[in-house]
Amino acid sequence: MSVQQNFDRLSRDACEFLNLKIEEIKLSVVERLSLLFADALSWLAVIIFLLLSSLCFIAALVAMLSVFMGVLPALLLVAFLLLAAAWLFYLLRGSIFANMVVARLYKVFFNDVEQSNGEE
Repeated sequence: MSVQQNFDRLSRDACEFLNLKIEEIKLSVVERLSLLFADALSWLAVIIFLLLSSLCFIAALVAMLSVFMGVLPALLLVAFLLLAAAWLFYLLRGSIFANMVVARLYKVFFNDVEQSNGEE
């Protein structure tokens, strides 16, 4: 084989290798985004069910308290409890959401990279 043929074969192999690596990256991104969207949709479903169940719980709490206190004081008491819970939730929002989201995104996007680096 001449030098020109070897160089042509090497350049074809390099182009094929680069195309395969690009396809691998595309498939990896699609897989990770599908995991991310699956997590988001499942959490959305869980949140919807939790909101519906908490709505029923609050209605039952108001009905139970209205027997002892009357309807208006029971509604006010439950409203203040909800405001206190919302305020506490607002104060803890960074530690509740930011840390969980960052950890999950890190796990989705960088977990396989660390495993493949450990195998080499």
